[in-house]
Amino acid sequence: MQKWAKNGKNREGFSESLRSLLFFAVKEALKGKFPEKTLISPEKAFSEVLPENPHLVSWFSFPERYESEILDFAVEPHLEFLAKNDKKVIFEEDLRSFSCPEASIRARILLSALPANSKVCLLVSSGNPIENVPSALIADGHLILEREKKGDFWKIFILKQNEVK
Repeated sequence: MQKWAKNGKNREGFSESLRSLLFFAVKEALKGKFPEKTLISPEKAFSEVLPENPHLVSWFSFPERYESEILDFAVEPHLEFLAKNDKKVIFEEDLRSFSCPEASIRARILLSALPANSKVCLLVSSGNPIENVPSALIADGHLILEREKKGDFWKIFILKQNEVK
């Protein structure tokens, strides 16, 4: 599977191939847990597991970003795999091209548009953005669940609270 991905990574249509792989892996996972669903289409299987696995929206929307997760799941397609890999992030936004204060402003606008208890992952640059974006969101009353360094940028996991202070 890894060899397939390495060979296909720079080819046109690779993202669509990862999406198809994800759909078929979800179908296999659902079939493994519910044998009566063997005739279900991959798209229908995906829609059935989506409510319990909202992170699959990110995997489907950004398949190259989640390539390793999709490949691991395709090798081991069962619903428990999805559960243990779920950070339940419903939205991921890349703010790395913005410096402050624009990164903070965009983060605040994004969270204002989402419902309470939404889990969001923001990608921000090192330096001012990683210092200012979490501070601004904490000041608004949101919870910072985790900060994860990824090379030259950071992933910030946020839980949107009901009311903004």
